Amino acid sequence: MRSFAAIATFATLAFSALTSALPTPGGVAPGNSVTNANNGLIPATVTAQDIANNLNHVVSGNQVNVLSNNNEVENKRDVADTVAGLIPRGGRGIPDVIVDVNAKVLVLIKDLTVKINADVDVHVALDLALKVFADIKVLIHAACVEIQAIVKADVSVALNLQGVVVDIKVFANILAQLVNAIVLAVALVVKICVSIDVSALLTIVADIVADLAIILGIVVKIAANIVVDLRVLLNVVVDLCVDLKLTALVKVFVNLLGITIKANISL
Repeated sequence: MRSFAAIATFATLAFSALTSALPTPGGVAPGNSVTNANNGLIPATVTAQDIANNLNHVVSGNQVNVLSNNNEVENKRDVADTVAGLIPRGGRGIPDVIVDVNAKVLVLIKDLTVKINADVDVHVALDLALKVFADIKVLIHAACVEIQAIVKADVSVALNLQGVVVDIKVFANILAQLVNAIVLAVALVVKICVSIDVSALLTIVADIVADLAIILGIVVKIAANIVVDLRVLLNVVVDLCVDLKLTALVKVFVNLLGITIKANISL
């Protein structure tokens, strides 16, 4: 059986290699940091720089820094202390799937942000985003199908990560990182492409969030105690999901996680 330290290191540092390659918080090109224009989706008061900052935090694994009102306590918490009940059961679980898809999706998002970080034409930026999110759509759908198969075949291994049952807080962070990174990346593209029609992108994204909503629904059903952590960790993207009309995710936030949204939208 793996040691507590090994599991904690794997779960929390799986994506740290990507951090150094991401744009720095100040890396959004001045011409793309729109503060006054508004394409009718994201409020003008939310800048591309704001979104890029949050995306950088999420992909680097520092979600708690952005989301928690008690940062000092959360940052000091040794993740190894949160890993409990490491029961060898074998079998691939949902956390394994999320870790794998995270690694691939975060690479795509990193590459996209680097390319649109330059002062590129908005049409070029949108074309790049369409290709990346088409790839992400395939990855997320495959993950959704595999997760459904895992639960159907043997729900007892559904919470496995590398053959052991992981602590729910670790799982919540892994899952929230995927959702937050995707939503923030979409928001960044929409904000950078503020002056043009992004409906083609949002059509692809609608399929992605539909699968994410299914995944979240399955997870909450088999691990209801994850709700408290997800409610906190996903809070950073709630308003953006409402702005972007990502209804499938908003339904999950409201109906499964009990999050209060800022405005009335048709669910």
